[in-house]
Amino acid sequence: MVAKMLEKEKFLVDTAADGAEAIEKIKNHRYQLIVIDLLMPKVGGYEVVQYLKKNLPPSLKRIVVTTGDSNALKNEFPEEICKVLAKPFEMKEFLTYARECSEDTLTRAKRPKV
Repeated sequence: MVAKMLEKEKFLVDTAADGAEAIEKIKNHRYQLIVIDLLMPKVGGYEVVQYLKKNLPPSLKRIVVTTGDSNALKNEFPEEICKVLAKPFEMKEFLTYARECSEDTLTRAKRPKV
């Protein structure tokens, strides 16, 4: 559902079946936005975040973490993560954060005003 909503908003979307696949894709592509669900098979979302923190720290500012585990919201995440969003969430709220956290938005915010 999230992927379809992002596509409707003109995001190019790539998905991963599990955290291990996500890490492999992240190694080979530069993404404007990374949406991570904490409960993924094989390698979980926490491990994906830790991989990014260690190997690609600039990407942390483009991450939206989603979780249905209320205990997860109490855990420590790197400060650089753009947003941690509890499920269930309103799609409008998610899309707002997706736009705010995407690299395009961050890049536009840094451009000087003409």
